[in-house]
Amino acid sequence: MSKTVYRQEIYTYYLGQSISSQEFIQSLDLSQYNRQFQAWWGDVLPRDLNAPILDAGCGWGGFLSFLQSKRYTDLTGVDSSPQQVEIAQRLGLQQVEVGDIFDALHKYTNHYSCIVAFNVLEHLDKDQVLPFLKAAKAALRPNGCLLLELPNANSPFGSRTRYWDFTHELSFTPTSLFQIFEVVGFSQVQLRERAPVVHGFKSLVRSILWQGIRHALGFYLVIEQGNTGYKVFTQDMHAIAVKPDV
Repeated sequence: MSKTVYRQEIYTYYLGQSISSQEFIQSLDLSQYNRQFQAWWGDVLPRDLNAPILDAGCGWGGFLSFLQSKRYTDLTGVDSSPQQVEIAQRLGLQQVEVGDIFDALHKYTNHYSCIVAFNVLEHLDKDQVLPFLKAAKAALRPNGCLLLELPNANSPFGSRTRYWDFTHELSFTPTSLFQIFEVVGFSQVQLRERAPVVHGFKSLVRSILWQGIRHALGFYLVIEQGNTGYKVFTQDMHAIAVKPDV
């Protein structure tokens, strides 16, 4: 059985066969997702609410729903999971369709102000990663941004996200990300932690404790290696990269 076949078998019912789309929707707390997305990505979103944005591998449409709540108007989503696309459409995201992310990227050149690919690169084979990034860069306008969320092998528990999903093929480190972004020609690369978002007392405690843990991890690296390297320790990490204006 080829990888394409087993992946498609899993993607068909990616959220599980025992849950209906209506049950999944009823379980959602969109306000919580919106709060997190705003904290993590709010400062890098296009200022123009008419800016064209593509979510490649959009899943059930969580980020697109957030963008819609922010009054962005030109939104496109594509995902290979019919189950998740059905949920997105039932959430009112009619611009989401089943499709191939590479086909979506190759459809336009110098078009999108922002391309989003959350939890996507880890599903690719290694020889697909650079073509994906090159296609994303070609589809972006100059100064357009690429937003990524992906497993962080730099985390002490990085293997949890690497092997969380049977269709995952890869994990990344800050070093490997900077390496491939440089090869493809992205600029202004930022890496961030997928850190707890404070919205109440419990999350405040989690945030404070997390800061203590990350300082301890940095101290460990200083002892072992003499420096901390890139202090990105969450199991998933965020990356922002910009297409140069040249």
